[in-house]
Amino acid sequence: MAANVHLVKNLAYDPLRDFEPITLLTGNPLVLVVRSDLPIKSVGELIAYAKARPGKMNYGVGNSGNKVAVGLLQSLTGISATEIPYKGASQAMLELVGGRLDFIISDPLVADQFIKQGAIRPLAVTAAVPLPSMRSLPTMAEAGVAGYTEITTFLALYAPRGTPKAIIHVLNDAFVKAINSKAGQDQYERMGLVTKTSTPQGLATFNKEQIAVWEHLAKVSGLQPE
Repeated sequence: MAANVHLVKNLAYDPLRDFEPITLLTGNPLVLVVRSDLPIKSVGELIAYAKARPGKMNYGVGNSGNKVAVGLLQSLTGISATEIPYKGASQAMLELVGGRLDFIISDPLVADQFIKQGAIRPLAVTAAVPLPSMRSLPTMAEAGVAGYTEITTFLALYAPRGTPKAIIHVLNDAFVKAINSKAGQDQYERMGLVTKTSTPQGLATFNKEQIAVWEHLAKVSGLQPE
């Protein structure tokens, strides 16, 4: 709903024109993880390891957020690794766990269970401040990647264009109450997600802002539409 505007040629939909916004659900920083069998325990060690093996490391991409996050890391640090595209973040994560990838910058929701199992090793988050569910991890900037701006993806609820406003407001009210309840907050925190609700108009404004944010991120990451 934001990044693809700048990363996909001839996008088949318009995020602002073709949907009726209902509410934001979450704002999600990403987490940088490596294979647990690699001798890498920090972002600095990953950078040094990659620079000693230019072009020999690989990483998985399951969505546009993953792609831009690694693109920015490579642009700022000068490392070079091979991108392996997948149909989704979960598929890419399974390939990392299976030892066929070296690292990923992915959604905490996808990575969390494998981190807890010790199958992969987390190094840092792409947030401006530590993630509540991963308080021990530094941000990318704290880990030494100067200039690494905050990268967060978001989940939001939309309806088809033309859905009556009365229905939109009923859905907004129901979802905002559920997400902001104690049960909702506890559930999202267990999944490693940060809740962030809005009015329908608030989501429309946020979506416009995010399209501009991701335009900037795509440019500084050196990425072109494909």
